[in-house]
Amino acid sequence: MNKPITGTPTTPQQDKYHSIHPYEDEISLIDIWRVLVKQKLWIFSITIIATIGAIIIALLLPRVYKAEAVILPPHSKDIEALNITDVNEVTVEDVYQEMIRNLQSRSLRRSYFDDHNLVNSLAPKKEQGSSKDEVFKKFFNEKIALRFGQKKESDFITITMEGKDPGLIAECLNGLVTLTNDYTIRNFIQGIEKKLEVLKTDLMNRIEILRNSAKQRRLDRIAVLEEALVIAKQLDFIEREKSATNFGGGSAAQLPLYLAGVKELSAEKEMLQKRKNGDAFIPNIRGMQEKLEGLKQTVLDASLVQAVRIDQYAIPPKKPIKPKRKLIVLFGGIVGLMLGLFFALLKNSIEQQRIRD
Repeated sequence: MNKPITGTPTTPQQDKYHSIHPYEDEISLIDIWRVLVKQKLWIFSITIIATIGAIIIALLLPRVYKAEAVILPPHSKDIEALNITDVNEVTVEDVYQEMIRNLQSRSLRRSYFDDHNLVNSLAPKKEQGSSKDEVFKKFFNEKIALRFGQKKESDFITITMEGKDPGLIAECLNGLVTLTNDYTIRNFIQGIEKKLEVLKTDLMNRIEILRNSAKQRRLDRIAVLEEALVIAKQLDFIEREKSATNFGGGSAAQLPLYLAGVKELSAEKEMLQKRKNGDAFIPNIRGMQEKLEGLKQTVLDASLVQAVRIDQYAIPPKKPIKPKRKLIVLFGGIVGLMLGLFFALLKNSIEQQRIRD
């Protein structure tokens, strides 16, 4: 049996058209290749023009360099001068964290920026009319970055700065680290000096209170002796032996003071009146005086302290990080080639449309 014929039957006119123009709407790779070969001059020209344009752009773009310095926490010996018994106790971590905070301080960066008059040095010529604040923000503060280490190298911190002058940015980084180190040390020393002053003032006040109290007790004792002396004279108690016998005996602590007799009372009163310095009779005052003298002798030498270790000083970079000239030229060539191919196909399509019309 013959199989039934399915689908839409074609007319003689359609068969005739397909026999003359077979698969006209389908594009084969061979046809595309032929078109590209035919338009190779256009493709080549556009690619070359785009590549040359990319080269020009790459050459005109300003070079940007990046300098970097690496820092580490100080050694324990570097902060020993900051640790004073009973006065101040700091750890390596305390000092290093303060150093990091100061490195990120905008005010400290601005201080370095102003002190070294970096307005015209950092800003490009076209930006030199900008305000000082704008130049500081755009070409100094925003160009400095801190990158913290990971895991085992978590203590490592890399400080980077970008700019057009490799020597200047390296100098700025090293200068900023040095300034921050000195500033951090100075802050710690000033804090310790304030603590020392507070402790010294407190000790001096306590010593003065003890002396005043001792003086007042001495005056009180003299007043008591004078009164007892009057009574002893009136009762004619000249010496303690006679007084104690006439009183009927008993311990000295239990006997009235006037029974000590005129001689003893007079002698004690005279000695108390002649006493000019009573420190020897004040309990605990010598220990306070020794501590006070030790605090006065404490000298903080900033040259013995380091808030950070410089693992790597910033050196002027030799190669710029931007622009990526090879990448720009390569990208320009690829874009040019793509434009050339698109133009070739478009031009061929327009030509075919004209032929059909």
